[in-house]
Amino acid sequence: MDEKPPVKMANGRASLMTDELKLFLYPLGYLSSVFFALRFIIQWLQSEKLGHVVVPALFWQLSLAGNLFLLIHSLIQMQYHVALVQTLNGVISWRNLNLMTSSQKSFSFTVFLMFLFSSLTTSYFLFVAPEWFSAPIGSYQLHLNWHLFGFFGIVLFSLRFLVQWWQSERDHQSELTPLFWVMSLAGGLMSLIYFLKLKDPVNALGPALGLIPYIRNLMLIRKKRIV
Repeated sequence: MDEKPPVKMANGRASLMTDELKLFLYPLGYLSSVFFALRFIIQWLQSEKLGHVVVPALFWQLSLAGNLFLLIHSLIQMQYHVALVQTLNGVISWRNLNLMTSSQKSFSFTVFLMFLFSSLTTSYFLFVAPEWFSAPIGSYQLHLNWHLFGFFGIVLFSLRFLVQWWQSERDHQSELTPLFWVMSLAGGLMSLIYFLKLKDPVNALGPALGLIPYIRNLMLIRKKRIV
């Protein structure tokens, strides 16, 4: 009688998330790339129509959906840095939608910070639950310099929404400033190169699809300044 392969362990406990199940669920990550690409395409087309950079509510709604799916993907694949960023960006997307409502319906800054803290805490405990996880699919060994390069690109790419949120809180309105687009372009290029080197198509697709809208929004901003 054939012996069954041993169940993989995570932190000394049996893992419920097998490689076969993780491979089956891997395409969920592509849904996030679709939502992320659509948000910038829609934003870009509306900006082209009006002749200046705008940010519609649909941009943040699609962002929130993409954040959710990429969060799920990162939890499955044990990419905690991605999970943490998507939790943060998801709360920021929600906050921008909240800032677009009337002042009577807008939550206070204190409430927002409490919601942000609870969301990040929940993300942490979901990630470290050892009975759910085993090793991530694929393990590509890269030189430390590549990981440092990728880490800097991901941080730059992720901080753009933190900067955007802070500027929106300051001005009490949701807006996409030139700094947001510069950080998007630089961080997106670095992240794209890193994830291609890492052979991670899910995380590479998002930055790749956003490059044209990033460049075009910067062109629209420059054109408006010249005029």
